[in-house]
Amino acid sequence: YQRRVHGDMSKSSEEATTPLLQPLLLPNEQSSNYMEQPDAPKEFPGENGETGENSTAKIMSFDKVLSQIGFGWYQLKVYLTIGLEFLTDGGEGLVLSFLLTILENEWKINDVDEKTLGSSVYFGMFVGSLFGGMAADYFGRRKVVIFSALILFLSALASASATSLIILIVWRTVFGMMTGIFSPLCYTVLTENTPVDNRGRYQILVGLFYSVGQLIVCLIAYLTLDNLSTGNWRMLLVWSSIPGLIAFLSSIFLLDETARYDLISGNHERAFKTLNNMHEANHKSPLPLTDDDKQALVAWANETVKVDSNASSVSWTKLFSSGRWKVTIGVWMAWFTTSFVYFGILFILPLTLKELHEGGDENKNDLFQIFLATVSEVPSPLFAAFIVESRLGRKNSLAVMYLICGISGILATFEFVFSFVFWASICKLTMNVTFNLLYQYTSEVYTTKIRATGLGLASSFGRIGSILMPWVLLYVFKIQIFAPFAVFSALCLIVTISTFLLPVETRGKELDMLI
Repeated sequence: YQRRVHGDMSKSSEEATTPLLQPLLLPNEQSSNYMEQPDAPKEFPGENGETGENSTAKIMSFDKVLSQIGFGWYQLKVYLTIGLEFLTDGGEGLVLSFLLTILENEWKINDVDEKTLGSSVYFGMFVGSLFGGMAADYFGRRKVVIFSALILFLSALASASATSLIILIVWRTVFGMMTGIFSPLCYTVLTENTPVDNRGRYQILVGLFYSVGQLIVCLIAYLTLDNLSTGNWRMLLVWSSIPGLIAFLSSIFLLDETARYDLISGNHERAFKTLNNMHEANHKSPLPLTDDDKQALVAWANETVKVDSNASSVSWTKLFSSGRWKVTIGVWMAWFTTSFVYFGILFILPLTLKELHEGGDENKNDLFQIFLATVSEVPSPLFAAFIVESRLGRKNSLAVMYLICGISGILATFEFVFSFVFWASICKLTMNVTFNLLYQYTSEVYTTKIRATGLGLASSFGRIGSILMPWVLLYVFKIQIFAPFAVFSALCLIVTISTFLLPVETRGKELDMLI
């Protein structure tokens, strides 16, 4: 293979037609060791149920082909496109925090209005996550990404022209729906385009775009707002929507449908074309894929589909089938807590700073404090990339992050040794790491046929935590301004235990061969 890639023409034409890979057989479904590879070829029945020499179907794993293609320019193009989506998501998530404190002063909104506006975005995320995964499994990844990116940009721009709270709530709900659709879907796209050896660290590094998006909005806020109470919030919304337009255009021109999805869905020729494009982009030469290799890949796809009973339809009930229900419950608990805590910190931090009067209403010190808290979060994807392939693995790394956040939440509540902002920054950093790890784990643990559905519904359940968050936090905030961090701590400590008990570790494992 290496000689063919680098163009060694001294070999005979017969050798040049050697299959790209020796056939790799999928394990028997009843095997207790999912990663065990048989030594001898396995026979699968033909279309009419016959067995024998003429009906033997050799299986070539898609991940083995993807590993031979490697990580290169093609994947960088995909990562850039998806990164722009996350940059938009990260920036707009912080915009809501600034809006609440300004509209409280400019439109004189009350507590119920604040809770409703705060919940509207996350309710939209809930709806989008609920149906986005199933839409992507049905219509394809690329179409849904392009659609969500377009509506995301338009709704963000339209929010700037809102003349009443009701109109603003409507547009922010639409924006939340699009975010709920593409956020889990983007990780599905990355998972299906990244070789297994690169999947952990490289996918997590895309989280840098999310943090950079928040930093960009902080800088825009510093230029457009006077402080947390006054300023040109409409210009803040307009400038913050620009990355969404760039993300939409890049998804049209740079993003292909994933070859893995096309194989599973029966679009074999388009899948082979995409694989060839990958190889040409990475190695400047066509993919040496023979007809036998193609048949073996098709056999892999057919056998993968058979793993899920009634796989022609996409159903959430498969997430609770035998062998999956423990993972699904544990993952949903983790998503609920991570969404509640992370977005809760974004939501409550400006309100807390305003209440503490750390900068007063006459300067921009509060904005600078938020900027510092955001800067401290930037290294989190790098840290996540470091620990994701460590001996801890995915799920144990998640549990450690929940434990650190739980302890930091207690210390923030009592302002132990350091200031409240310091401990809040630690909580925010650990939850950002957790989000990166959680997207990684969830996108790996389910099979291709239900991956987008599994990730979408898990994210959707997490959004329930985001919806409830403003109502819970503002209630306890009225009792004691640091009380929200006690709530964060309690949730994280509970989920630390449930995450440790997850039955599946995905580090270094091939997709579609776990549960």
